[in-house]
Amino acid sequence: MARSPEERGASSAGARDRLVLPVLPALLLLVGLFVGLFTPSSVRPIAFLATAVVSAAALLPLKGTVLTGVGACAIFFGLMVRFDALRDGTAYSELATLAAIAAFAVFLNRLLGRRAHQLVQVRSVAETAQLAVLHPIPRHLGHVTLESLYLAAAAEARIGGDLYEAIRTPHGVRPAHRRRTRQGPARGPDRRCAAQRLPRGRPRRA
Repeated sequence: MARSPEERGASSAGARDRLVLPVLPALLLLVGLFVGLFTPSSVRPIAFLATAVVSAAALLPLKGTVLTGVGACAIFFGLMVRFDALRDGTAYSELATLAAIAAFAVFLNRLLGRRAHQLVQVRSVAETAQLAVLHPIPRHLGHVTLESLYLAAAAEARIGGDLYEAIRTPHGVRPAHRRRTRQGPARGPDRRCAAQRLPRGRPRRA
C-alpha cells in the first residue's frame, strides 16, 4: 500500500526530531555552565540545569536521565567550589532543589516509559486484529487493476475504523467501503457512496 506525501514528510520530520531532541539536555547543561562561569554571581544557572534534567526525562532513556541529573548537580556543586560558596546556605538550598528535581525526573522517565510500552502493546494487538479482518486488497481482480493509498487522519496512525473490500461478483468487480462510527457500523452510503460497481469489460483502474 502506497504512502501519501504527507506521511513521508511526517516521517522525515520525525527522523529529524529523533536526531536533534536527544541532544537538547546536553545543550542546556552547557548553557547552564556558561551562565555560571561567565555571568555575575547574582545570575543563577539553576533554571537551565533544572530544565535540562526535566527535558531529559521526556527525551532520553533512563540511563541518560540519571546521567543528566548527576551532571547537573555536579556542575552546580563545581560552581559552588569555583566561587567559594561552600558556606552559602542559599546555594545548598538550590543544590537540594536540583537534586529533588533530578529524582523526580527519574520517576517521571520510568512512568513515561511504562506508558509508552503499554501503548505499543495495545497498538500492536489492535493492528494485528485489524489485519486479520482486513487483508490487503489484491492488485489484480478479474479485468480490474486495483491500487490503494493509505491516507491516515494523523501522521502516525495505522489503525482505522473503516471496513473495505474488493469483491468479484457475477456482475463485475465491486469495491465496497463501510465506515464504522461510534453509533455502530454504517448501514447506508458513506458520504457519496459505500460501494460502487465496475462492470466487466476492458481493463480499468479503481
